[in-house]
Amino acid sequence: MKIHHILLLALCWIVPGMLTASPASVSLRVSPEYSVLREGVSQKTVIKIIIEGADLPPAAERVPLNLALVVDTSGSMSGERIVNARLAALEVLSRLDENDIFSLITYDSTARVVIPAGPIEDRTELERIIGGLQAGGMTALYGGIEMGAAELRKHQSRQYATRMLMISDGRANIGPSRADDLGALGAKLGAAEIVLSTVGLGLGYNEDLMTQLADRSGGNAYFVEGAVDLPRMVDLEIGQALSVVANGATLRLQLPKGMRPLRLIGRSGAIEGQFVEASLPPIYRRQARHLLLEVEIAADATGAPLTLQQVDAEVVRSGSGEIEHVQATPLVLQFSPEVDVVEASLNPSVQTMRLLDEIALARDQALRLQDAGDSQGAAAVLRDVATRGQAAPVAALDAALAAEFEAVAEQSKTLNTRQLDNRERKVMRASSYQQLNRQAVD
Repeated sequence: MKIHHILLLALCWIVPGMLTASPASVSLRVSPEYSVLREGVSQKTVIKIIIEGADLPPAAERVPLNLALVVDTSGSMSGERIVNARLAALEVLSRLDENDIFSLITYDSTARVVIPAGPIEDRTELERIIGGLQAGGMTALYGGIEMGAAELRKHQSRQYATRMLMISDGRANIGPSRADDLGALGAKLGAAEIVLSTVGLGLGYNEDLMTQLADRSGGNAYFVEGAVDLPRMVDLEIGQALSVVANGATLRLQLPKGMRPLRLIGRSGAIEGQFVEASLPPIYRRQARHLLLEVEIAADATGAPLTLQQVDAEVVRSGSGEIEHVQATPLVLQFSPEVDVVEASLNPSVQTMRLLDEIALARDQALRLQDAGDSQGAAAVLRDVATRGQAAPVAALDAALAAEFEAVAEQSKTLNTRQLDNRERKVMRASSYQQLNRQAVD
């Protein structure tokens, strides 16, 4: 079915009396980079669509969690790392209650279920089992994830928020081990509504593999350089998992005549004529996900105000699985022949987000070029985005953004003389992924 047919069908559902009577789990709004555009000229601009999670009810009423913790116990995890992995697992356990489902899977040369999926009953016994985890052997990462998914499926239902968290300090070397293989597995998990987040510990793990796994399933990807920071990172992830308000959302837009969609910045989606559709991963309490759409305004459409009327989202509520439909207030763009009037209409937060996303995309491209042996090309990509960004109006208003462009410029200078080292590459990959997958209050 063509996406504009789907959109029209969705809009037909949004009528009085057919929406759920329960409070909305999300809000939806639209913000332009400039609310006033130049009159009489063809131009490009950016529109930001924000979907934000509402407050949850009291903690006693939160959606229960069906969580599989998958831990690398291969030989490289010996010593301090396995100690901290145990502490991380205990931290996970401490955040759950009797309404949640928990399972623990470890993998070295083979994968095994250490704690089968089930309610938390004898907490002391579970803590004893976790305290006995030992490291040794190789790294059957693929098998560990598949086994974790099998445990999750035992209790998977709309009643639970289904999550997997994987901690590894190494590279897959038993079973499928290419980034594409693991990316396909992540996509398979995402299609089954299993969200996988990854924690890469130290400098030995494969960051491309870990980010593909997380990205294709809708999860988060973290880089933890020191094992001592692992419990804190796990706590952050579990905190999010316990505050899911929507399992995902599909955004749909129908653009008016004179406004042509060009591209989605940093996200995949479908553009067909005047219709745009994109899917977003889980949405958390009081946190927002965004979609940036670059559009072109035709010169002959710059007279009377231009209204973006139809922006809606189809949301799967966490816990009930109920489909909720929300619609944004229409966006009206004005036009003026006065440059000062246009510049005064700048929305700094939208421009900042666009620039940060452009930095993230440039860093991804630079890493691909470096991997292909073209460090000079990688340097040029970063230099270009830094030069353009530093000239943007908001760069003079935002010290943190200006500092980020300085960092990009320094990375460009580094690539002019040498390739990024292992740590620098991991930091760049992690920062790029977290920006494009960001969940921050707008």
